[in-house]
Amino acid sequence: MAFRSNGSTENGKPLIIPENDRHQWVGVLPGINLPINFQNVIIGVIRITGDPTELLEFGELVKMITEMMLHQAFMAEQLEWKQHLKELVFEDLLKEDINQHSVDQRLELIGMKLEPPIKWG
Repeated sequence: MAFRSNGSTENGKPLIIPENDRHQWVGVLPGINLPINFQNVIIGVIRITGDPTELLEFGELVKMITEMMLHQAFMAEQLEWKQHLKELVFEDLLKEDINQHSVDQRLELIGMKLEPPIKWG
C-alpha cells in the first residue's frame, strides 16, 4: 500500500522532509512521516512537523508505542471473542436439546474439542 498524496512512504520506511525539500509537496512543512504497520500492512502514517534531525528518535518511539497499542487492542479483542465463544458453548451444553453442529463449530473456532465419552441428546 502506498501513501503518496501526503508525502508518506511507499516502501514502508520513514520519509524525512527537510526544509530545503519541502517545495516538492504542496502545503507540507519540514518533518518526518512514519508508516504505521499492523500485521505487515501499512494502515496509516504518523506525521511530525519540525526539524527532522531532532525528531527521528522521538518519532520512532511514537511509532513503536502506536504499533504496540494496536497489537494490544487486537489481542484483547481476540481474547474477549474467544471467551464469549466459550460461554456460548457452555450455554449450548446446558440446553435440553443440544445442537451438536453448533457446539462443534464453536469449539473448532476456539481450537477446542470435546473428548469422549460424550452423550448427545
